Amino acid sequence: MMKLIVTSFSLAILTLYASGIHSETLCKSTERIAFNCQLRNGISSLCEVNDGGAFIYRNGTSDNIRLEVSSPPSGRTSFRISSTPYAGGSETHISFSRYRHVYFLYDKIVKTDDGPESSAGVTVFNAGRKVVDQTCLNDASIHSIAYDALPWEEYRDIWQVEKR
Repeated sequence: MMKLIVTSFSLAILTLYASGIHSETLCKSTERIAFNCQLRNGISSLCEVNDGGAFIYRNGTSDNIRLEVSSPPSGRTSFRISSTPYAGGSETHISFSRYRHVYFLYDKIVKTDDGPESSAGVTVFNAGRKVVDQTCLNDASIHSIAYDALPWEEYRDIWQVEKR
């Protein structure tokens, strides 16, 4: 009987892991997750390095970090947060720049006839043109530590940039 219970429990854990509820992160064990997004070709993670508000963004896989952007040593962060309310929802962005690229990590909730619909993802612009727009495959969201620690900036509608 005990063997059956252990086997059933092990199968349940494997099923949860395989179904995507487990979400790999590129944050280290000493860092706190501010955003974690599973993408088609890897992971995008924003991690709080310490309680002083230093953050680091990583994109890639655990075996191959393709991009790493961190707060400068001065302690002033290059990451900014913005948000706008919607009727029945909201949209929040974390933005940062690297060379001519501007990155937006986003999550949004909109009201639909079938109830609230949420999405999150990573959008990248190069010289004002959208070059990347990937939606998270997991249930990603911007965590409260980002709201508390990051400086706020004016909200920019990333869905209308190319139409301007």
